[in-house]
Amino acid sequence: MILVLLLFGWSEAFAAPPPPAATPDVPAITRMIKKLDADFCKAVVGRDAVHFASFLTEDSVFRGVRPSVGKVAIQKDWAPFLTQGGPSLTWRPLEVFVYPEGDLATSRGTFESRRKGKDGKTSVVTGQYLTVWRKQPEGDWKIEYDSGTADKQ
Repeated sequence: MILVLLLFGWSEAFAAPPPPAATPDVPAITRMIKKLDADFCKAVVGRDAVHFASFLTEDSVFRGVRPSVGKVAIQKDWAPFLTQGGPSLTWRPLEVFVYPEGDLATSRGTFESRRKGKDGKTSVVTGQYLTVWRKQPEGDWKIEYDSGTADKQ
């Protein structure tokens, strides 16, 4: 038993180091995240609930007026934005930051929401948002976390 441990420990000590990780192509990832963020907005503008859901993981977290945890809860809470006649929401990514490992990125930008009140007047809310994107094991990118804060009116 001691001989086995010594041999195993010896072979581990002299094993070849793992190959270096490939350096992520940050400019390409940045462009891709900006496009994904814009496509996500198009899904909401087009009121396409199926396309909207394709950007989420089963455990995504959205923080708005109240937190929504999980794909099902987010879809329920966002249903008004995905229903004809509901409030509108648009946004624009301004900045993307890619983490050094190349599997996590954030997009930050501005949003505008419009909704009609009972008096028939349209109210407009603007603000800032932050979205965290994570590369999935299959290679696609999905939203892990999303949060927005309204500007002071």
